[in-house]
Amino acid sequence: RVLLHPDGFLRHALLSLGLISDDVFLLNNIGAVIVVSVYTCLPFAILPIYAAAEKFNFSLIEAARDLGASRFKAFCSIFIPGIKRGIYTAIMVVFIPAMGSYAIPDLVGGVDGEMLGNKIAIRASAYRNLPEAAALAAMLSIIITIPIIIALIRQRRSAKNAPANAPAAKNAAGGIAK
Repeated sequence: RVLLHPDGFLRHALLSLGLISDDVFLLNNIGAVIVVSVYTCLPFAILPIYAAAEKFNFSLIEAARDLGASRFKAFCSIFIPGIKRGIYTAIMVVFIPAMGSYAIPDLVGGVDGEMLGNKIAIRASAYRNLPEAAALAAMLSIIITIPIIIALIRQRRSAKNAPANAPAAKNAAGGIAK
């Protein structure tokens, strides 16, 4: 809020560089909510992606480059699928708190900064409309549960397919299948 304030450093810097005009305010709009949400959720996204990338075998990218793939093609077809579990984890870890966030829209969004978590908090505290707040909370729970169930189903399918393919792959590589 200090950076986005009308007298804040960021607004004065953008004004002095001529990137924004005097009538543009960085606070109390949906853009501020998005910027602050990204700022607060970004560490939660970086951590699982970094953990997956740290375990990645980078010699696979070198092999793809040796076989004629461009850097971009090697990145998209080798690296991204190699860390997809970290990407899925990052999406889930960020999605759940972002959906229930109510403090960020209140602090930087002003009147326009309403999100589902914010609407639940307003209905429960200010309006004392507990049935509507409960219905919104149930809807939020369903919205959050559906991607988790999809991720679990995909994980079970990949785990079910992995043991079935492992002996054949080992046998094809010259190993002895049990």
